[in-house]
Amino acid sequence: MQYCDDMCRSMVNQFHETERAVKFDILHFHDWHPIQALHDLQDRDTILTFHSTEFGRNGNQHGDWWEYREISGREWYGGLVAKRVTTVSATLRNEIMHLYNVPGWKCDVVPNGVVPRQYRATLDPGEVKKAYGIHPYAPLILFIGRLVYQKGPDIFIEAVRRLCRERWDARVIVAGDGGMRRYLQERAADLPVNFTGYIPDSEYIRLLNACDIVAIPSRNEPFGLVHLEAWSAEKPVVASNVGGLSENIDPFINGITAEPEPDSLAWGLANLVNDPHNAEVLGRRGRAKVDRFFQ
Repeated sequence: MQYCDDMCRSMVNQFHETERAVKFDILHFHDWHPIQALHDLQDRDTILTFHSTEFGRNGNQHGDWWEYREISGREWYGGLVAKRVTTVSATLRNEIMHLYNVPGWKCDVVPNGVVPRQYRATLDPGEVKKAYGIHPYAPLILFIGRLVYQKGPDIFIEAVRRLCRERWDARVIVAGDGGMRRYLQERAADLPVNFTGYIPDSEYIRLLNACDIVAIPSRNEPFGLVHLEAWSAEKPVVASNVGGLSENIDPFINGITAEPEPDSLAWGLANLVNDPHNAEVLGRRGRAKVDRFFQ
């Protein structure tokens, strides 16, 4: 909290210094981090964009945690004093209106976007798989994201356990880091799961284009950029039926949605692992849909 307050003071000072040379018409703030700066500049024409809420990220776990309450309070205050509010999905808009009493006339939906060519690469998937000790023909499932409760990596690991009872040849790469990593590694010690930790964007793109399925098992996902990135690489997604994922994914047309629990997610994964041709079709359809998010 102190870090963000110090950052805001620095931002406001630099803003005033810059306005000696150029006048800004609209000031755009993102999430709770710059709310103190928004407070100091609230007499200007301001927009506050919510990408998520503290309740969505941690509410089910940390409702009594002091920092949770402090951050939620800042989100409420930002929604109160900003001249306009935008959210990245209709689900998040409803959440903001319900949690913080932001009136509907003040709050608009502006979906996230993607540049598809940045996530498509020409490569030999088999060579990438072999670099991770995976047979070139083995079905590879990729999870990319923070290893935190919100993103559902624990749900994913248990779904993989169920999937492997049916498909012994399935392989999994979990890319990313977070507080749940050690726990997940212990849970997956007997499973064909490779935890890479943090990877650079270049390696993410290699894995994205080499994998066969992208899993997005989030418990809460206001939008979920990963599904746009997967579609950009013509990869099918198996995602939780929550938030922006449920808004954007058309089941059995460009992906599969499942409930954020192991049995349902395992069913979705098995559906595509057992039908690689259909998986490719869904990936191509996703690529066709992703253009609406590119402007």
